[in-house]
This record gives sequence, structure tokens and C-alpha cells, in this order.
Amino acid sequence: PTHSMSTAAAESSEQASASGIDYSKLDYLEQKYGQKGSHVTLSRDEVSAMVDKVFQDSPPVQYLLQSLKQGGCAVGRTFFHVTRCADDVGGGFSTDYGVILCHNKLSTYKEVELAVAHELIHAYDFCRARDLDLTNCHHHACTEVRACNCY
Repeated sequence: PTHSMSTAAAESSEQASASGIDYSKLDYLEQKYGQKGSHVTLSRDEVSAMVDKVFQDSPPVQYLLQSLKQGGCAVGRTFFHVTRCADDVGGGFSTDYGVILCHNKLSTYKEVELAVAHELIHAYDFCRARDLDLTNCHHHACTEVRACNCY
């Protein structure tokens, strides 16, 4: 997909080309994910509170939860686990454990909301396609593409 840039962003991008920084991409990421260049991560309690708020206030998350319920795979707050993860782990969906959110990888409310929605799409795919095999690279790629493009 293409994303239009404002004139100012385009000028900033041209000025930054000598430094190799793509400000248009940074502006897009900031708009989609929250604070630009944030390296401060959230605590377990902060992410847990944000998950509660996402459940109450996020239309995409509410839609996904309702869709899971209608598909016979209702999930609740206990389906989500917030923990500290190793450096090489960003969180994920597990058919055995539910959704794992890594508080040390999340910096903003928007990141928490997007992570919850992303993982709920995996849960929905697993619910609807009962033969989904996440160890099969083709199946896994399909659900990742859906999860990355559905919100």
C-alpha cells in the first residue's frame, strides 16, 4: 500500500536523505504505532491495565472478540498473559497458552492495542480453520499476513 506524505514530511525526507533516515517511514510508524523512537518499555502492571482498557475501548478488539465468540471460540481476559520475555521473543499466540504479551517489548498504548488485535487474528484463524498447523510454514505465513494487514 502507498501512503501519502505531507509537503513538510516530503521536504524533511529530502533533507534527511543525506543522513540515510527515511522520515516518511518514521512518521508513518509513529502514526500507526505511537511515539517515535521510544525505548522506554512498560511494566507488567502497566501492560495488564492497558489490556483491560483495550478490551473496553478498542472497536477492532471488540469486533475480534465478538467474532471469536460467534465462531464458538470465545476468549476472555484470562486468555492474555503479560510477562517479561527474552530478547529474541516478542510475544505471540499459543494454542496451549493463549496470547503472550511481552511487557518489555511494548512502549505505548497503541502498541498494546495492535499486539492484542494481531494475536486475536491468529486465534480467530485457528478457531475458523481447525486444520491450521502453525508448524507448517505456509499456514503460519498465511496467518501472519492476515494479522499484519487486518487492522
